[in-house]
Amino acid sequence: MEEIRRMFEQAQIDKPGHLLHFEHDDGMIPTGAVYSNGAFLLYQQDDNDAGFTSRNPDYRGPEDAVLPFILDNGQRDEIPTLWVIPFQEAIHAVEYFFQTGEKAPWVCWHDDFFPQERIEQKGKLLTVLSSGDRVWMLYQQSKDDPGEIAFDPQYADAEEILYEFILDNGQRISYPLSQTIAKEEASRARTYFFRTGEKAPWISWRHKT
Repeated sequence: MEEIRRMFEQAQIDKPGHLLHFEHDDGMIPTGAVYSNGAFLLYQQDDNDAGFTSRNPDYRGPEDAVLPFILDNGQRDEIPTLWVIPFQEAIHAVEYFFQTGEKAPWVCWHDDFFPQERIEQKGKLLTVLSSGDRVWMLYQQSKDDPGEIAFDPQYADAEEILYEFILDNGQRISYPLSQTIAKEEASRARTYFFRTGEKAPWISWRHKT
């Protein structure tokens, strides 16, 4: 644990933005990049896993702010500043990883494999599909929970009317238009979940089952 802390502190001084790699006996791989104000974490099951990237729900800066990200081959890239969590929180997350082989449950994680967006906060999940001015949202208490779907209580048209979403892989999927909400409301609900880990209380929710 002392070595982890020394690595982070040294990287903060000498190599901000460069990658730090850690591995667990179970094959789990967390990667970090340290900056003056915190650190970015990537948790993967293996090298082929898209993984989970950290998010900072307390970030209040510009949404388009970025930080340099330097790959092992020296190539420079950028990551959103939103992805950088507090320094001590990142160190504790890596310590927790070495103790358990799991990603720290107190970190807000984004599932980078899931089409569109799935956010994990305090063990709870929010899935967001967006197209045009409509959004489909699913809130789950845990991965085993069927969840609750946001719906529009003002919707008065036929239930069989569908709204189509195109996933990141090109797949097309449709949901009843009544099970979608306006993008502005969805954006507020996403921000609320991002900061609290709870479903937005002003949104109408219906159990998926």
